[in-house]
Amino acid sequence: MRLYWTIHSLPELKHLSREERGRVFQACRFRCLKERRSWVGWITIALAGGVLSYYTISMRIEPYATILTALVGAITGGAIGHWGMQRTRPHLRDYLNRNQACADEEAASNGQPRGRTAPGQPSG
Repeated sequence: MRLYWTIHSLPELKHLSREERGRVFQACRFRCLKERRSWVGWITIALAGGVLSYYTISMRIEPYATILTALVGAITGGAIGHWGMQRTRPHLRDYLNRNQACADEEAASNGQPRGRTAPGQPSG
């Protein structure tokens, strides 16, 4: 499984410019909040992080308990971010496919060729 830490690393957005990547991600990033599977994953990760933090604090081996708790928190935060990126990817694909279909229809009505053009190539 590949880890995606930034929107630039998402394969669905690789072909877009920086501005377009940001615009598309902003349009899709909250759509995964409507899925039960996303919430179950986030709650599970957060509970696991909380339980691990509780046990590292209860070990009472200062200062190591504090360091371990911070490490568990960092890992939990990374896992939640990764889960969010994974759950957003299908919405990105749908958004890009839908917008490409609209662009194809508009191009066909204007008499232009269909499909994407290579970067730097004229569209008509």
